[in-house]
Amino acid sequence: MKSFAKKTWTIVLFNKATSELMQTDVETPPRKLPSETYTGPMTIERFRKVNEIKSLLTKKGIDLKGQKDCSLLRGVAG
Repeated sequence: MKSFAKKTWTIVLFNKATSELMQTDVETPPRKLPSETYTGPMTIERFRKVNEIKSLLTKKGIDLKGQKDCSLLRGVAG
């Protein structure tokens, strides 16, 4: 005797639970994952430090505007 028929009724319950779970993702989508290098919100102290680094690099003639990944300077106007 096989137990296949006895276990197939659970698929109906799993389908219902899965559809309800997917509906919550549609209503409230999951947030975007932060990057591995995310250090939190920009503080005044960090902002001043980044601006100081930018000014020192500019004085030395180093331009970072063309760089693809410049996470240190991301979010700083200037």
